Amino acid sequence: MKQRFRTPLLVTAAVTALAAAIAPAAVAVPAAPGVTSDRSGDKVEPRDLLAEGLVPAQTTAQPGVERDAGIQKLALGRGKAERTYLVRLADPAVPTYDGGVSGLRATAPAPGRTLDPSAQRVRAYTEFLEAEQDDLVTRIERTVGHDVEVPFTYQYAVNGLAVVLTPAEAAEVAKDPAVAHIALDEERELHTDAGPQWSNADALWNAVEELGLPEDYKGEGVVIGTIDTGIHPGSPSFAETGDDGYTHTNPLGEGNYLGVCDPANTDQYDPDFPCNGKLIGAYGFLSAADRSALDEDGHGSHTASTSGGNVVHDVTPTAPEGTDPPTFDVSGVAPHANVISYRGCCTTAGLTASIDQAIADGVDVINYSIGSSSPSDLWNDFDSIGFLNARAAGIFVATSNGNDGPGFATTGSPADAPWLTSVGASTHNRHMVNTLGDLTSSAGDLPDLVGKSLTGPLPATEIVDAASVGDPQCTTTTGHEAEFTDKIVVCARGGNGRVEKSENVAAQGAVGFVLTNDEPNGASLLGDAFAVPGLAVSYADGETLRAWLAEGTGHTGTVSGTDFVIDDERGDVMASFSSRGPNRAVDTVVPSITAPGVDILAAYGVADGAYDHVEYGVISGTSMSSPHVAGAGALLSQARPDWTPAQQQSALMTTARTTVRDFDGSPATPYEQGSGHMDIGAAVQAGLLFDETHANYLAADPEEGGDPTTLNLPSFADTQCLASCSWERTAVAPPSAPADVTWTASATSDDGLSLDVSLSRETVSPGDSLGISVTADVAGAPDGETLFGRITLTPSDEAVPTVTMPVAVVPSGAILPDDIDITTRRDTGSQVVTGLQSIAISDFTGSVEGLVKADRHEGSLGQDPTRDDALDDLSQVQVTTVEVPDGAARLVAQITAAEASDLDMFVGTGDTPSAATQVCASTSSGSAELCEVPDPEAGTWWVVVQNWQGSDDQPDAHTLVTAAVPGEDLGNAGVEGPEGDVPVGDPYDVRVRWDLDDAAAGDLYFGTAVLGTSPDSPGDIGEIPVRLERVADDVTKTASVGEAGVGDTIGYDITVQPNVTPEDLTYTITDTVPDGLTVDPDSVTGDGVVDGQTITWEVEVPSAVGAVGSYVASTPADDPQCAAWAGFLDLGSVGIGFSTLDGDTAAVNAFSNIGPFTHYGAPSPNLTVSEDGLVTVAGGYGGQPWAPQDLPSTAAPNGVIAPLWSDLALSVADGRGVRLATSGGEVAVVQWDDPFEFGGDPTDLSNSVGTFQAWIYSSVADDRPEITFEYGELGALPATATIGVENLAGTLGTALVSAGDPSSALTEGGSICLDYVGPEVDPVTLSYEVTVDADAASGTYTNEAEHVTDNPFDEPAVASADVEVTGLSAEPWDRKTVYDTGDEVSYGGAVYVALWWTRGDQPGKSPWGPWAEVGADVVCGDETHRAWTESWVYTGGETVAHDGHLFRAKWWTRNQEPGTSPWGPWENLGTC
Repeated sequence: MKQRFRTPLLVTAAVTALAAAIAPAAVAVPAAPGVTSDRSGDKVEPRDLLAEGLVPAQTTAQPGVERDAGIQKLALGRGKAERTYLVRLADPAVPTYDGGVSGLRATAPAPGRTLDPSAQRVRAYTEFLEAEQDDLVTRIERTVGHDVEVPFTYQYAVNGLAVVLTPAEAAEVAKDPAVAHIALDEERELHTDAGPQWSNADALWNAVEELGLPEDYKGEGVVIGTIDTGIHPGSPSFAETGDDGYTHTNPLGEGNYLGVCDPANTDQYDPDFPCNGKLIGAYGFLSAADRSALDEDGHGSHTASTSGGNVVHDVTPTAPEGTDPPTFDVSGVAPHANVISYRGCCTTAGLTASIDQAIADGVDVINYSIGSSSPSDLWNDFDSIGFLNARAAGIFVATSNGNDGPGFATTGSPADAPWLTSVGASTHNRHMVNTLGDLTSSAGDLPDLVGKSLTGPLPATEIVDAASVGDPQCTTTTGHEAEFTDKIVVCARGGNGRVEKSENVAAQGAVGFVLTNDEPNGASLLGDAFAVPGLAVSYADGETLRAWLAEGTGHTGTVSGTDFVIDDERGDVMASFSSRGPNRAVDTVVPSITAPGVDILAAYGVADGAYDHVEYGVISGTSMSSPHVAGAGALLSQARPDWTPAQQQSALMTTARTTVRDFDGSPATPYEQGSGHMDIGAAVQAGLLFDETHANYLAADPEEGGDPTTLNLPSFADTQCLASCSWERTAVAPPSAPADVTWTASATSDDGLSLDVSLSRETVSPGDSLGISVTADVAGAPDGETLFGRITLTPSDEAVPTVTMPVAVVPSGAILPDDIDITTRRDTGSQVVTGLQSIAISDFTGSVEGLVKADRHEGSLGQDPTRDDALDDLSQVQVTTVEVPDGAARLVAQITAAEASDLDMFVGTGDTPSAATQVCASTSSGSAELCEVPDPEAGTWWVVVQNWQGSDDQPDAHTLVTAAVPGEDLGNAGVEGPEGDVPVGDPYDVRVRWDLDDAAAGDLYFGTAVLGTSPDSPGDIGEIPVRLERVADDVTKTASVGEAGVGDTIGYDITVQPNVTPEDLTYTITDTVPDGLTVDPDSVTGDGVVDGQTITWEVEVPSAVGAVGSYVASTPADDPQCAAWAGFLDLGSVGIGFSTLDGDTAAVNAFSNIGPFTHYGAPSPNLTVSEDGLVTVAGGYGGQPWAPQDLPSTAAPNGVIAPLWSDLALSVADGRGVRLATSGGEVAVVQWDDPFEFGGDPTDLSNSVGTFQAWIYSSVADDRPEITFEYGELGALPATATIGVENLAGTLGTALVSAGDPSSALTEGGSICLDYVGPEVDPVTLSYEVTVDADAASGTYTNEAEHVTDNPFDEPAVASADVEVTGLSAEPWDRKTVYDTGDEVSYGGAVYVALWWTRGDQPGKSPWGPWAEVGADVVCGDETHRAWTESWVYTGGETVAHDGHLFRAKWWTRNQEPGTSPWGPWENLGTC
């Protein structure tokens, strides 16, 4: 089976409609005469051969439809089931309201102040929002016609509400002018002793002694809100009095509690939930039906106790049976803080309600160990906007950075928001070490392998590798009992959970377990509590262990059991799972900071309804690192109450430890550790703080023209740095800083990155601002390679911490197109390439390596009988060899034409193809194959073309072109660019020019455009591949006749073909008519100007690039071609079964093996088939495919091919599905069998809409339509449907029914044909006529028209036409020539014969002179006679024609006119 691999692309493009859509009115489509649905008619159909060749089509999964990040649009779901929707209103939330409503004062807190929810102005504006929301609910209920459920309303996180609606109702609500945004509720993911001390929290716990501060800080009076899975209220971590003897004070007043502990909160009150002076509130926002605040997961209790849990002594971590772990004293980072729990995980509605309530409750800090792997839509997502408002309210928020590492760019939402402190995970100094030891076998011993886990010991036991039984990842729970019982089983990471693997092997009798890490995670191990004694070992140790197990017999080993080890050297190591930057949402550094997140011991366990659940467990994740930072925020809120959340974040970032290592031992980069591992003791002493305003956060939205790199963050990022990039920051010395501190700036950076830092002043005192200007110079650095640096500000006062700030830049020499593709009809010219950006240009220099003409190789192949291996039998493929010269820059091989539907191509070195020498393989699902090999070695190369899928008429011809692009300029092309200086980043254009010798239609040329900033640095901007295709000449000239005589009229046509270049052209055509031909001025068309023998035209020819045709609809009744290709053929009757399409909102990609499909002139590699009576071209499926639209419409789905597009569903189990077939490699057939409207009973066939088909041909042909819709038996047609086609941009379409009643257009057994008519771009024809002059000499008259365009690099060319003229045969008379008796000359359109020697005597001047004029031939009946001339000498007996009569000479005569005298020398013989 041939394997196909594709990379889907998501593209956001600006599309300009090329023409208005053609949407004819709905027409009835009767069955073709003599044609029935079973094709029993007598007509002979061209499709019969295709019908005989129908075979099932192969499909691949089509990703589901979802909202693109960064693009605000509705994705409201489908169907009729009710969902929860989040609705945001236009007015600002409480923390950001700055006035404007009459009678209501601003509620946004002043800079440096926090929101006071109890203030009268806050209460008043809150009531205003509540009333506004009530009005909206009233309007919603009026719109939908029934009462609606409103689970939550929000006034603080956002101004909005959660409401239960159907998708159709939500779409109506979206139209309300007060609604700013509406979104379907989504699920978010959870991200989670020694950690606080490792983060230097104990410096604040003992601040008087260690830091010289006025008091110790452990969070007293600070409220931490934890938004998570709930809390265990009976845990000692949340008791009113901790084991250190501290009894908490309730800031609400004794006996006053919030949420489930507040009797006044009738929605949530739970009299059994035990709040106290520590745990002063708990809420349940999971759903309207589940308002419990208990933790039924353990995650929320773990994070809450990590940030603000009490000091608890003698905690024993939960461990597997047989494990005897020691006891520990544990504590949160801020152990004396008060705690409120918000159980909202993990719907957006519940989480937004939690954020909203936390702001309303006036918490000081929020921990949010929740998120998504996808990047944020920062200025629209409800949680990210909620946290922006939380920051405006003065609340510090920490969030987990995600657990999708170690891959690049894996940070998701909302950690990518610059107004949140995102936290990566690293190790602390306590480790759970376990050892696989005493490894012996018949092949020898193996040294001990040290790993991690939380398990007991195991004596010497036989070891087996699960891979030996075919289950290397231990995903099965049964079947290997005989091999696993009483053994240690080795399993590979991946495929399922780490602990789950141990449970699976234990279920099959294993008594021990070894988990070998995968290669990406290397030596990054976690202390998991496995089901049986065992451990996790590194990837390298795992490979060693497996190699040892593969040799010899009798492999045994022991498990030592977990040993808790304190080792500082193992601390500050990034966890492999910790998500990495760069930020995919905006250009800022993520994570912000790192904290302990590996093997964290804290409160844990599932409550199972119990209020007194007590358990402590060890788990890992960035969920565990985030609450360490939240606890740090609590300590800073207490110690520095005047600092804003942004300033707190900056203090933690700028004073962090930068010595963190990645899990592979290398220094951690800013994309891994952020600013470093937080040092809380240093943060409180920060001498410089960075703040930012809510208005600036809003203004940074790129969708509104903002630039996130300008935000005042203590980090610097630019992922497209053109030679240099710069940032401006402003720091302020806080009141706690000493006076007169002098700061010195320095920087370190990777090779290729130079950092320059300048300060606006050197010395600052409290309240002073310090401007920081940073410039990164990456000139000469490799493009696309991330470079890191760090800026250090060193204070003169040693008591003030040093400030460090990370830098991450990606050098880019330029923003260039992938290639330059030129199509031309002329041997000379140029093409502009617009919008380039690059490093600064001083004196642009450009050149082209090449252009080299490609060699053409014609071939013919049958389908390869052993096609899975193209190189197994070279007699079954075409082998071409290419000689590559020294210095070649690129080798190109391309298939440009093919009769087969699928050719493949392979390229390699040498003259004998083999897998060992293969360098490139191009194996797309079609025949448009291309291989480009950069810097090929000189010598012979082979190219193999394989016919992977042949046509019905083999062998199949194809055309292969090859070219070795030289590394030198061949002088036939060049690049012109801007004049003078161009600053870095400024857009500019270049123009590629060419001057080819004798290029002919069909020739291909290849080259490389080389761009440089100056002649001294050619190529430093970059290189762009160039492909030039020479097509047929643009200007041709033809004559109406090939031969002409004197007096004949000749017509000439000059034809200017459509302009295939992307620029409009003006032609100047100059036609010089040869002497002997006279122009008829009245015959000249095209506004030609006649000047003597010259005609000149100016002709404007607009570009035809991008012109698109349209589909014309017809029926068999009105179009014979349609009748010949129409008719329903039941695919089931020819053995085509159902595809995998089933149910609702389903789609599959199909027909790639016969693609590409030409649709509106553009290729599509495959088609996407939906259950909704809808097909789209590749990339068109999306939006709300269940909702039929008017055609055309720019809203997705696009590229529509719709025989009956409506809200339909399938049930294959009930015989209601979609059949897919192909035939002849040229047509795709899709048949919907009995689909029914969504929500209908799949077992009730009476609701079937019918059976119908789409026949879609892959190519455009003149002799058939490109698409036909066929309708078999019709049933209960939907009330609303769309029938027609549309282009991928959604700007052109042909619709028979646009979101209307389909019954008016459909008839059972009927057909609709759609024939593609190409764009009407006609050539320009210029015409004129000439007459052959009487004295025209005989010969070939070549009439040339010189033509040139206004393209700045075009050169004149000539189009010509030849006509053979039969005129005067004698030579023209010359007055200087001596003529003897009998010589003939031509003069004045006549021929003369010399009667005697003569020179200088003009013929015709005298009838008595030496010249006798030869009379012209005159036809008289069957005879031809000469006309009488006055100078000819007649001697008697000659017959002449004159004035319509014939005369015979009686005697010698000259210059006596016949018929003038009856007595003269002429006898009248009568009329001629």
